[in-house]
Amino acid sequence: MASQAPPAMAWREYEQLVLARWEVLLASSPTEKAVQQFLEVHPCMVPGPSAAIGYAGHGVEPPALITQPTLPAFTSRIPDFLWIGRNSAAVFPILIEIESPGKRWFTASGSASAQFTQALGQIHEWKAWFADHHNVASFLKYYGVETHGRPILPRYILIHGRRSEFEANMALVAKRAAMETPDISLMTYDRLAPDRNADDVMTVKLKADGYHALFAPPTLELGPNIADGLAR
Repeated sequence: MASQAPPAMAWREYEQLVLARWEVLLASSPTEKAVQQFLEVHPCMVPGPSAAIGYAGHGVEPPALITQPTLPAFTSRIPDFLWIGRNSAAVFPILIEIESPGKRWFTASGSASAQFTQALGQIHEWKAWFADHHNVASFLKYYGVETHGRPILPRYILIHGRRSEFEANMALVAKRAAMETPDISLMTYDRLAPDRNADDVMTVKLKADGYHALFAPPTLELGPNIADGLAR
């Protein structure tokens, strides 16, 4: 008789586990690489469509967080993560850049730091790349995205530094808020938290022969509602 697989971990148990490990990691002054590795293992911690677009929508397709995603023919720095969100109105490639939690937003004089300016500049390079319709076509082909006539509306998320740097200075809080645009979301690491909508989402890497699964959360339950996406 075949052995029965263990049941999926309850969401509440997993959420508490992830948050406890996340607090330990942030307290250790981690490198960007260490944060990247943690988020790959726990994709529910990476802000998704609800953060970038503000809707529950129809989720992501494939049902996965794509790590180190290639932008075809783009020769500069690639994003750290990619979601491909969608709803009935549009398809939303969501490109995510993470920086070290120890990097600062502002200088002592209140100007944007060189570290922050450089990170934001990277976002604008991706925006310029998506502004070319040939690049959009290459992206859709590379990731196998079917638009069904819906427009492509890229969104961008930058995760940088800690809230404690400016939360007591209302002028800096206002300045930080003014830096956001409808398509660019700016966050500190304090804002990251497990998203229950991603309890069945794994982390994948797209290679020449297709998607490779890297990590799957213990809350993942296989079923017909995600079978087609996971089959990829």
